[in-house]
Amino acid sequence: MIQSQAGNLVDYRQMINFRSALHRALYNGRIACAQHIIANRGRETIKTKDRESNSPFDVLNSTLNGTNPPPLYDSKGGSDLFTFGSNKNNTLGFGDGDDRSHPEKVQIIRHAKKDESPLSLFRPSRIRDVQMAKMHTAILTTDGRDNLYMCGFNGTSGR
Repeated sequence: MIQSQAGNLVDYRQMINFRSALHRALYNGRIACAQHIIANRGRETIKTKDRESNSPFDVLNSTLNGTNPPPLYDSKGGSDLFTFGSNKNNTLGFGDGDDRSHPEKVQIIRHAKKDESPLSLFRPSRIRDVQMAKMHTAILTTDGRDNLYMCGFNGTSGR
């Protein structure tokens, strides 16, 4: 009787984040408990995903120093940005409010600075990070200054 009730508890998943008992055991560093769950419930428990599509060992890696990949800002980043989807609030980075069903390249226009060579305008901006929300989009580049581009709900232009 106790074994069958314990089995049901091990299979229970939290409603908020959909994490299993194995997710919780590894997140809290209970390695012996995790080994027991895997030994008694099978290797299929390793493949379960939470609401963010993280496996139990992804959750474990997020709690250990040095196991996550480096953040995006440590790399050089790309120079092309493609967006598509609903452009209701002008958040895609285009001057119109038209929706895009296929990815289109966003033009990041650099302006000449007084102390820079005009040739620097031809050097593409490297994109460090992009954050999109319902009303705005922020594009951060690796330029030393004037490196934040915003688009979204602020009138008709979206710039």
